[in-house]
Amino acid sequence: MIKYSFTCNSLKLKHFAKWLYMLLCFPNHQRFIRLFCEILASYLAIPPERVFLFASGRMGLYTLLKSLALQPDDEVIVPGYTCVVVTNAIKYAGLKIRYIDIQSETLNLDTKLLLESITPKTKVIVVSHNFGIVYEDIPLIKQKFPHIIVVEDAAHALGSRFKNGRKTGTEGDAAFFSFEYSKPITTGLGGALIVNNAQLHPAIEELYNRFGFPPRFATVKVLITLFVQLLTSYRYTVCLRGLMIQGIKLLALLATTSKAEIQGAMPHHYPSRLAPHLALLGFLQMQEIEAISCRKAAIAGVYHKMCQEISGVYDIYNAEYVYVRYPVIFSETADQSRIDEIGFLVKIKTGIALGEWFNDVVHPKGSYRYDYKDYSCKIGEIMAQRIINFPINIHTTIDTQTTRKLISIFNDFLLTG
Repeated sequence: MIKYSFTCNSLKLKHFAKWLYMLLCFPNHQRFIRLFCEILASYLAIPPERVFLFASGRMGLYTLLKSLALQPDDEVIVPGYTCVVVTNAIKYAGLKIRYIDIQSETLNLDTKLLLESITPKTKVIVVSHNFGIVYEDIPLIKQKFPHIIVVEDAAHALGSRFKNGRKTGTEGDAAFFSFEYSKPITTGLGGALIVNNAQLHPAIEELYNRFGFPPRFATVKVLITLFVQLLTSYRYTVCLRGLMIQGIKLLALLATTSKAEIQGAMPHHYPSRLAPHLALLGFLQMQEIEAISCRKAAIAGVYHKMCQEISGVYDIYNAEYVYVRYPVIFSETADQSRIDEIGFLVKIKTGIALGEWFNDVVHPKGSYRYDYKDYSCKIGEIMAQRIINFPINIHTTIDTQTTRKLISIFNDFLLTG
């Protein structure tokens, strides 16, 4: 029986209770947009006017790219280990894309390869902080190529810190965060664009002011789906998730990324602003973000200690990172078939369904790989085959008994098999 969830990482039932109370007490729901912008800006130590809220994080990236008025043959660089919605945003903007391989030690861009690959056509570089693991070389890129726009993909990394103490999302010319169901905080489907380069602000603001909100029924569907995800994020209810999700799907009330978008089609109402009702849920989580991050750090510490007792795997641990999931990578000597089998055994014996971010250089496997050529990012492809993730969720309790079981399974089953 599944006992652990990868969604609603920071959301609690009490947040929904407060949400309902505030909706009833404050009829001007537009103020919730301002509240969320202000608290997010305060957390990042930036002015609130730098924050633009969207119906998804990738819409923020798309808006930034469109605001730059680039030419069709201009190029955007991304890591060869990313999500399809990121590459699709570049496709929708009508720009070329180039994939640069990652480092196995960080799961982020290989800076040496990146710097060697920049051409006169390179106008934008998207650097990811995958899993909350910080990419530290933004200042080096800006020093060597000050004319290139560096965008932080901070979808996984709300709260992680650079070595200089600043939070992710504040080093690049711009950054985008995701508030999707499985991200560090969630508004169901939502995101934010952070604009740190003042020269970019006027064009982005002009575009943003043209956008409307998603249809009301779309927001209702997101709220229903999010509430079901939350109800089934607790240890003794997560086993009901499949049944409840199927129920709202049959009622046409399930809100998720469409199959058409995963295959490269541009969705309706793209881009849109974040609805005020959803922004309020983000605000309520941000009120407790420090305590939430401490809770997640404790869980990551448990996984790190566990990995030190398992032969043939490695992790990427730093106490300054706030992980969205905890990645564990198998060594090259591990049999791929055994990696696939171990997930089933872990689920049966511990109730943990192992995550598979990212299972392709353009996740998820089988999605539209915008101009990606096989074998061009060999490390990214290898990592996609050898990585698993553990949940980092405030509803998660990883006790000593569970970690001992996991250590035993990994050492006895995988490495001796």
